[in-house]
Amino acid sequence: GDSIHTVKPYFGLGVNSALEDVTVLDDCFNHCFNHDRATGAAAAAGDAAAAAATSAAAAAVGGGYTAALPEFSRRRAADSEALVRISKGFDGGFLTFVLPLILDGMFHKLAPQLFLPNTIQMLQKEDWTFSRVARRKRGDRAAQVGVIGSALVCAGWGLVAALRVLLPILLSAAAGITGAA
Repeated sequence: GDSIHTVKPYFGLGVNSALEDVTVLDDCFNHCFNHDRATGAAAAAGDAAAAAATSAAAAAVGGGYTAALPEFSRRRAADSEALVRISKGFDGGFLTFVLPLILDGMFHKLAPQLFLPNTIQMLQKEDWTFSRVARRKRGDRAAQVGVIGSALVCAGWGLVAALRVLLPILLSAAAGITGAA
């Protein structure tokens, strides 16, 4: 699993993805096999029109075993790409691994209805795909940057306002000290 998906060998991401691959590939084979079987049953019954219609319908949706692999690739491509991106993000050290874990923990604790847990916890949700986790965490990250940016802007405005009040006081106090000397 780790080698076929080019992910780092931790968190079980490769093996879990490989198990998902097997499930999806099985679904693709079953889907294509059912189309082949329906065409064969109609032909065996001597119903040429039904066989032709079933064969045309199967071809339209990609029936036949030869269609299973392209269908599998179509279904799994987005999740495989997301998995590799997530895995590579875990290798970036403090800025792309540790800091996001810290921020996710803080924001989730402050506003759990808005921010989801960290990426590692999200990957453990059985009903979430890798691409869904990646999409959601990108949204969380953008919102976190917005909140932090807004807080920094407000802090900057507060600092400017405080300096406008304190600077004249400090200057007059300094002038009084130098004038008294």
